[in-house]
Amino acid sequence: MRLPQAVSALLTSGLLGVSALVCAAPPVPRDANLCDRPSPLKSERSTSVTWENDSLEPSPQSDEYYTQGMQLAYTFEVPDSASGQANPQNWSLAHRALEHLGSTLCRHRLGALEGADSRPSYRSESLIFGQHMFTPGDIGLRRPYKDDRPYAAWLYVGTRLESIVASDSYAWTHEWEIQAGTVGPPAQGEWVQSHFHRLIGARRPQGWSYQIPAEPGLFVSYRVTGRNKPLGGKIIAADFLPYGQIALGNIQTYAEGGLKFRVGRNLGDPLHTLSPTFAAQDERQDNQRSFAATGQHIPTTAPPDWLDTDSGEYCLAGLGAFSIKECSINLGVSGRAVARNIFLDGTWFSDSPSVHKEPGYYDVYAGFRLRWSGFMLDYEFTRRSREFSPVPLTGQNRDGHHNYGSLTGKCYGEQALWCPLVIGGLLIAMAFQ
Repeated sequence: MRLPQAVSALLTSGLLGVSALVCAAPPVPRDANLCDRPSPLKSERSTSVTWENDSLEPSPQSDEYYTQGMQLAYTFEVPDSASGQANPQNWSLAHRALEHLGSTLCRHRLGALEGADSRPSYRSESLIFGQHMFTPGDIGLRRPYKDDRPYAAWLYVGTRLESIVASDSYAWTHEWEIQAGTVGPPAQGEWVQSHFHRLIGARRPQGWSYQIPAEPGLFVSYRVTGRNKPLGGKIIAADFLPYGQIALGNIQTYAEGGLKFRVGRNLGDPLHTLSPTFAAQDERQDNQRSFAATGQHIPTTAPPDWLDTDSGEYCLAGLGAFSIKECSINLGVSGRAVARNIFLDGTWFSDSPSVHKEPGYYDVYAGFRLRWSGFMLDYEFTRRSREFSPVPLTGQNRDGHHNYGSLTGKCYGEQALWCPLVIGGLLIAMAFQ
């Protein structure tokens, strides 16, 4: 893309992003002081590894389009100055800055969705590192077809800040994410794919010399996900997870919305594994004793009971440490309106391979979750509609759709540090299959 086109795209992207932010984030939430209250729920630190690849779909065909993605994340609680459990003066500068950032971003959430009984329940911070790769329909060609999707890779580091605001019947998870990195040769897409294919004996890609050129990138997004109190009983329950997301940056600028349906046993939070603090449990007990004595409820800041995933029930018991606490399946659909996609539009400040992107596309997906005492496994299969046109006749999917699978292993608690090594070993073993 040449510079005049880049300026036009920048203006379009900026207008879309600013408009979405203004519409989605009223400057003053329903309760301005809510963001400065303690967050009673806690979650043990966790590490996760996410692997996305077109070989993880039920009937893999070939490397094409979105062919590989990997993300590592380390998640921990955001320090809470309002909890009274620590002296803010003793915190490091980074922790104080993090607490301030969490409170600021909380104030810019979509507060209009919350009820009068909403209260803060949880905040977490994640440090993330990832790489994503895209290829044309035929990686065996030394010179890819001009109208096919270009080779591209994105290497980044970033942070994700999440907060949960809950009521007695509904919860909203607000998620801010910032990624900074590079596309082009410095993203090491050619090195990773070539050496990995050599390791497993697969066909090596030939056209990475025609990838999009190097350019630094920035990606900022805000996502809000709703969750109703699960319907059903202890045997089986179901919930609905509507969400909306906006993203702004020279890497991608878009607006997205979708809905996920889950059914299973002991449904946990879709993003975290939460357990109530002793303070929250004590407050509930105090309220119960007060109600028994006076017949009146005391206003509470404790999180609602239904957010507690640390129940004594099991989905599959009798296996000792391997007893399964949570098992569920999910179905979902999402749609995305795209203003900017560097992997299709090419870079801004130099001549770049590019194709004509579609203004929008949709995903249909299905998956499952299994959770043990210190480990969680998620799998999801995604079918994505056409992202660009016209579609070359050389690809496996002549109508332009694309399938890929996503596998996430998450370790928390005492297993948070050594468990990722086991996950990495399992992923490598699967690749050799």
